[in-house]
Amino acid sequence: MNAHYILVPVDFTEYSENALLHAIEAGHSWKTGIQLLHLVKNEEDIAAGETKLLSLIQKHNDADVPMIPHCMVGKPIEIGKIAEEKKAALVFMGTNGGKGWADFFGPGALRVSYESPVPVIITHLSPIPKDIKTVIVPIDRDVANKQILQQVVRIGKFWKCNVVLVAAGYDDEFHKNRVHRNLNFAKNYLADYHINTSEEHTYANLDYTDQILKISKNHKANLIAFIAKKGSGIFNFGTNGFDEKLLTNEMRTPILISTPNEEINGVDLFHVYQ
Repeated sequence: MNAHYILVPVDFTEYSENALLHAIEAGHSWKTGIQLLHLVKNEEDIAAGETKLLSLIQKHNDADVPMIPHCMVGKPIEIGKIAEEKKAALVFMGTNGGKGWADFFGPGALRVSYESPVPVIITHLSPIPKDIKTVIVPIDRDVANKQILQQVVRIGKFWKCNVVLVAAGYDDEFHKNRVHRNLNFAKNYLADYHINTSEEHTYANLDYTDQILKISKNHKANLIAFIAKKGSGIFNFGTNGFDEKLLTNEMRTPILISTPNEEINGVDLFHVYQ
């Protein structure tokens, strides 16, 4: 991990600066640096953007977490691609929890994460944890959900956290069995990496997302990690879809969102990036 950076897109608002503070704490734990990214519309705006980035670095100067500024012409939707090109391991992005397509530092951060090949941690204006003690991981019937375990393992290597696996409830036996298999796989997989787990089960007749958030609150979770459900997010943007409800949680718990990776599905679904 120390060979790979954290990328933090900034627009010089308090939301992106808060994401930077989260990233700095992560940088301490992971012994890695940060790449600050500011996007502008025109070439003539680059010089001013670079000056502001250097000022931000000076404000939060930390000898143990080196920061590299990048100011370039681009669009927010390209953040994930830029992160991949710069070999970033994670993107930390701020949100204000507002509504609207144009606000890429609100729920529009979801759209950025949907297009990002690099996992994105979306943060709120909330206290910066010194470590991650509890991570919530929803376990549904989908095979792709197993991919999020890769990111949980990476986090667990640096923070000795407990992972709470939240099993989705179903009435029919076929889906129950699929969830049960995925849950057992998750427990065994994380145990192989010496990560402690516990499990919670939800009810089929109640909203799954609401139950996840209630469990998260009860456990005082520091992070909710899940695979993007694009069908309930990007195609119905502005509704209370699975992704957006987790993003706008009242506890302001950060979320780690990763998109399904077809290459991993086709080659080795359970490979862990080292």
